[in-house]
Amino acid sequence: MSTIGRLIGTAEECFLDFATNHPELAALQLLAEFCRVNVAQVQKWQRGQYFPRGEQALRIRCFLHLAGYEVIEMQRLPESVRSLGLLIGVGLVDPRRISEELGYTSSNLTSLWRILVAANMQPTRGVSRGISEEVERHRADLDETQTVWRRRIVEALQDDLGQDPQPTAAAFDAAILVAFDRSLGTAVALARHVLAHNAAHEALGATRNGQNIRELMEVLAQMLHEE
Repeated sequence: MSTIGRLIGTAEECFLDFATNHPELAALQLLAEFCRVNVAQVQKWQRGQYFPRGEQALRIRCFLHLAGYEVIEMQRLPESVRSLGLLIGVGLVDPRRISEELGYTSSNLTSLWRILVAANMQPTRGVSRGISEEVERHRADLDETQTVWRRRIVEALQDDLGQDPQPTAAAFDAAILVAFDRSLGTAVALARHVLAHNAAHEALGATRNGQNIRELMEVLAQMLHEE
């Protein structure tokens, strides 16, 4: 599942990686807050009792995406559909209103989840146009809200790094994404370049308190904002 600089996998694989590397209560609380459930619910997912579907599955995917994971189910979606999922995931739009505006019912969201989550239903041309229009209306708000959540996730993961001698690639990726805010492609390229460098590998691995990775994040962020 791992690649240099990114973690690629299904939502369930990425979730298990996140939960395994960040089992501390603060990280689980943040995930629970994002998914609008309690921590006990997240712990059930963590123990493998079941993995959610529908709206909760969408929210988990969005959180992992913001945490630096490359979630396969999200990557397979057209850009506008993926962005609509993020709008719902971060709480900027109500899925019931969206469902109704796209011509489905507000009481039964099955069709909407089939497009956004199961990806086994292709939207009609009219629905695709409606999705694109909705995304464009909220584009600026979505960019801003994603940045806020990425920063919150980085802070939580950095706190974990103080206790964890093995910082994860996802934490590093998230920090790079924050430094670039919206320039995802460039951020990934830089993350891969830095992780490929021996000094960066040493900074990521040869630390007991997470201080080296924090310093590396700060230096990169400063360099990027100065450009």
